[in-house]
Amino acid sequence: MNINHMFEESIRNIMHRDDRYASDAYFFMKEALDYAIKEYREKNKSPHHLSAAELLDAIVKYAFETFSPYLAGTVLREWGITETMDFGNIVYNLIDEQIFSASAEDSPDDFKDVFDFEKVFEEPLKTSKAQKHTPHFIE
Repeated sequence: MNINHMFEESIRNIMHRDDRYASDAYFFMKEALDYAIKEYREKNKSPHHLSAAELLDAIVKYAFETFSPYLAGTVLREWGITETMDFGNIVYNLIDEQIFSASAEDSPDDFKDVFDFEKVFEEPLKTSKAQKHTPHFIE
């Protein structure tokens, strides 16, 4: 069984017990984590466990790059994602399937209210500078 098949099987297991989010949301999350790790390594060159805030920052950037600032929020909402806690729920579902890992200090609550979802994903729709919009909720 190859790794893609194993991931797909894990997503089926998750969807069987928790169908709040579309299966595409899990594939996106895996890609967003890969993006976050690559981005971090390019800047820092050393291994590092990503915090929820770091992952969320990368998720927003990756969503904007993948779907455009104009469509990112629409796609995420279509998948059932409407707040930062939804990203945490997806991450912890993947942790439960042993696809992702967490440290002893990590908690699902780390994803709660990290930024205003509507503001981050609606702001690009209200400005002509959407292409230059980058997440600014992490200082």
